[in-house]
Amino acid sequence: MNFLSRLAFSMILGLYTFLLATSSFGIPCALVGTVNQMGGRLAQVFQDANVGASDRAVRDSWDESNFSDPRHHDPGNFMYMVHAFTLIKPALNLPVMRNPEIIFDYPKLSLSVISNEYASVVGETGLIFRVPKENIVIVKAGDAASGSGWTPHQMEWYLKYLESTPLGMTPHEVIAATYGYNEVVARTIKNGRRIELIGVYLLDGGENRFPESREAYQLVNDLAQKNHLPKIWFPARYYFFERPRPEPVQ
Repeated sequence: MNFLSRLAFSMILGLYTFLLATSSFGIPCALVGTVNQMGGRLAQVFQDANVGASDRAVRDSWDESNFSDPRHHDPGNFMYMVHAFTLIKPALNLPVMRNPEIIFDYPKLSLSVISNEYASVVGETGLIFRVPKENIVIVKAGDAASGSGWTPHQMEWYLKYLESTPLGMTPHEVIAATYGYNEVVARTIKNGRRIELIGVYLLDGGENRFPESREAYQLVNDLAQKNHLPKIWFPARYYFFERPRPEPVQ
């Protein structure tokens, strides 16, 4: 996206944010809706205009076919998209372990791409997803600062803005540049296509790390059994909080 395009989009985003902030002072809801429609159309125009051949190749590298099937896990050759459950915030994560469908109540999900080249997860347990490449919004070899705690309107505009920019990195490039952990933000549903839960993971020895750990491990085990999901045990060295930079997976 060129400078003028970014400036125009930023101005619309600023106007929309202003309208939201001042809506309690009598700004007509219809005006907010009009600006919302303008922003959506503008984001799509920018997205269409700024996708070149190289951008398409990068997005194609995130195709589901390039990721591993956990039903046939090979410790020496794998690549997954995972959503980690950190028990630093048990009240937030335990309900999702009981019912992963809660994820679809939200517009986006934060994941990490891991492989046998390099793996680091921020949670002792987690879910493995199949993610349509079109659903991916942004990829970062670090924290994407994807707006936790924002209002739904703010999040939707932020996602639209990100969707108007190229991804910029392939999965292997993200993994190679990761120091600590990386983040992939994806829409849970886009144009009718949903991310799909295809497996779970657990870390060796993690069941004793927190008071809630045993319950979490039991919930993930139950989830896998109930939904006939493959269960993968990862080495403890994958845990981000024990070692900022785990050794490369052999």
